[in-house]
Order: sequence, then C-alpha cells, then structure tokens
Amino acid sequence: MEPLSFTDLVTVIDLLNTQTSTKNKKKVTNKNEQLDFELTLLSNQFYHIVSFPQFKINYISENIANILGLNPRNTTLKHLYSLIHPEDLPLILLASKKLIEFLIVNMHRLEPYQMIVTFDYRIKNKDGNYIRVLNQNSMIDKSLDNSNCQTISLYSDITHYKTSNKIDFDLINYGTPIDFIFPDEELNNIALLFTPREREVLTLLASGKNSAEIGDLLFISKHTVDTHRRHMLTKSHLCNTAELVAFALNNNLF
Repeated sequence: MEPLSFTDLVTVIDLLNTQTSTKNKKKVTNKNEQLDFELTLLSNQFYHIVSFPQFKINYISENIANILGLNPRNTTLKHLYSLIHPEDLPLILLASKKLIEFLIVNMHRLEPYQMIVTFDYRIKNKDGNYIRVLNQNSMIDKSLDNSNCQTISLYSDITHYKTSNKIDFDLINYGTPIDFIFPDEELNNIALLFTPREREVLTLLASGKNSAEIGDLLFISKHTVDTHRRHMLTKSHLCNTAELVAFALNNNLF
C-alpha cells in the first residue's frame, strides 16, 4: 500500500461529504441487532461505526445531537473533522493517517475487540464552545476474506476531567503482539512536521515579524519567506498565520 498523505486523507473526507449514515433512518434496535450488540451510553457519550477501506459511516448514535448538536442522519466524517479545534487538527489528522494505514495493511492479522487506540482532543459542541473528548477506537468485526472491516469510535466528554490542551495517545493490545508503535516518534514530536528553516520562520512570526522583516533577519527574500509560510499551512491544514502560531505555541514547536 502506498503511504497515505495528509492530502489523500483530506481528499477522502471531502469525497465522503455526501455519504451520510443511512442506517440511522432505520430504528436503532434494528441496527444494533445487525451488529450483535447494544451499547449503553452515558449522557456525555456518543459513538459511530465506520467501514474500511470504504472509510464510510454506517451508523451514528442519536446522542451526538445532545453533545455536538448534529443530526445523526446527515452527519459525515468531513463534518466531524471540521469541528476539531484548529490547533488540534494537524495532530489528529496525522494520527488518523497512521491508524488507517495500519488497519488496512494489517486487517488480516487483527481480531475484533482486541486492540483499543485512544486519544483526546478539542471539538466544537452544540453551543459553539470547545469541549475535550476522549476518543476510543477498536475494530468490531471483519469479513471472512479480510478485505473489509468495521470499527467503533466511542467519544466521551472529559472536559471537566482534563484541563490541559496536550493531546495524549495510548494503545492497548489484548491480542497477538503486533509490531505497531502508537504514538510513534512523529506523533510525540510534532515539530518534525516542519523543516528547521520553517521552524525558524515560525518562531519569528510568533514574535510579530512580517515576511519582509523575517527575510532580512534570515538573509532570504520575502518571496521565500512567503513560500515557507504557505508550505507550513499546507502541511498543517490550518487556514491562516494566527492559527499556525497558536498551533506552534500549543505544541511547543519553538
């Protein structure tokens, strides 16, 4: 399998913008019977079922409306990603990329319910405020020929239990040992996302310098500085310099 780039992942999410959870148009009990389980949720939780490699939502629990204000019948993965805090999005996209690659390549070796991957981040709720959710993920079934599978993602609002903005990752494997490190060095050191020169530019941007001033200090042209800025925005999928600087401060990139 070719490595999945950030652009690939975002493109997939874009393409799935119209692929909603059609299963929610049926009664929840019918869908739960099909999945052979019924998940009892607390008021601060919701979950969704996603099929791979289609990367498509098959079901979203009704409680997403109470927490995020979304209608489960027309919510897409793109919509969920769009609600993630801009400072957290680059790291969550990178983590998602790594997990999708691992799942698709190793589907034949994985058994349902044996591996749980967890991370937390900020997401916008129904009131327009950011809450922190704990996202727990596991494969729940797969086809006999190992060509596709379904995963569950359980979201719990942990805003009152964790006040720091640091994203934590964890992996628990109850099954056969598999050589997969999560988080790996890249996730633990998000600074690797940018080149040394880009980090220099970013540091000066954070100090309030404009492109011309940065160019003079680094003995490069304003055009080159602007190119570095565009590359950093592309890599991080952030929209502007203010978000880029906030992301860098939040992740100790200086």
